[in-house]
Amino acid sequence: MGILERFRMDGKRGFITGAGYGIGKALAEGFAEAGADFAVTGRSVDKLEEVARDLRARYGRRVFALQCDVSDAESVKTMVAACAKELGGLDFAVNNAGVVDFYPLEEAGLEEWMRVINVNLVGTMLCAQAAAKVMIAQGTGGAIVNMASISARIVNVPQRTSSYVTSKAAVLHLTRSMAVEWARYGIRVNSVSPGYISNPLNDDFPAAQQWREATPQKRMGRADELTGAFLYFASDASTYTTGSDLVVDGGYTLL
Repeated sequence: MGILERFRMDGKRGFITGAGYGIGKALAEGFAEAGADFAVTGRSVDKLEEVARDLRARYGRRVFALQCDVSDAESVKTMVAACAKELGGLDFAVNNAGVVDFYPLEEAGLEEWMRVINVNLVGTMLCAQAAAKVMIAQGTGGAIVNMASISARIVNVPQRTSSYVTSKAAVLHLTRSMAVEWARYGIRVNSVSPGYISNPLNDDFPAAQQWREATPQKRMGRADELTGAFLYFASDASTYTTGSDLVVDGGYTLL
């Protein structure tokens, strides 16, 4: 198999969480173009249906929408079971869904602090666990790719996001633990750590210019600039790679 063929996803089946907008939507487009068949999941079914219709029309892939609250164990089990049934199995899972809150830690209520932990960390665990169970039963291995962040390595400034940075640091180590535990089943688990990515929220944030100036490339990234990293980990291009994290940040964490 040639190197370009290894990056293809033809015949690969899976799901992408948080795929109705932003990074998740960009990943869905990249995976469809690469030949994958998959479910786009999230809370807003209408938005997901729109994404799925567009990708089916443009790339001719089996792309369909499934509602899922990643912080709810039963919702995750239902989504993964439905996805595996529709596609006849699972070869990859992309755990992209996430949230962030901004507040001083000394003023944070437990409920709002745990909301971020439950979506970003617990949600990643639940989705990866459910996908791994299917892959183990199949006996054919698979690839799980988790969304981490440069926030797993640094403390973001000037925004105050203690729950977010904590959740992403935990996702990074959870990814490593999963990689070790599930290697015996042929399941590879890796993560991607984006830097500041351009979106309406980030672009209008008061510190946006500060982030750009602190990045060696002097700009924020685009969502589609993350697709290659996720495709690498999900495809056969990375069959000897597990427990790794790929930083895509324009050099932000180098300084």
